[in-house]
Amino acid sequence: LDEWEKINQKIRYLERELKKSNPVDIFSIRRGIYAQQDILKGEEITINKVKFVRPIKGLKDLDWLKIRNKKAKRDIRKGEPIFWNDIIVEDEENK
Repeated sequence: LDEWEKINQKIRYLERELKKSNPVDIFSIRRGIYAQQDILKGEEITINKVKFVRPIKGLKDLDWLKIRNKKAKRDIRKGEPIFWNDIIVEDEENK
């Protein structure tokens, strides 16, 4: 085997061994979406109004692109996690 293949094999071996000795729970490293400031009912949810912190309670950081610039269905207080039922979806807006 050439040198790169040997290095690659060693890396894969170390990865397998690390997983055995220290399994990582992906949800322990993910972040949730929380209100950084009070967000009033009907107000747009923008990046300046949220923060991404642990633990996940409510929406995950991966959901940000789905909710950005949507409107709040209720008043969300500073520090509260944001949930799907806090967001006005398009169907609700057009009623």
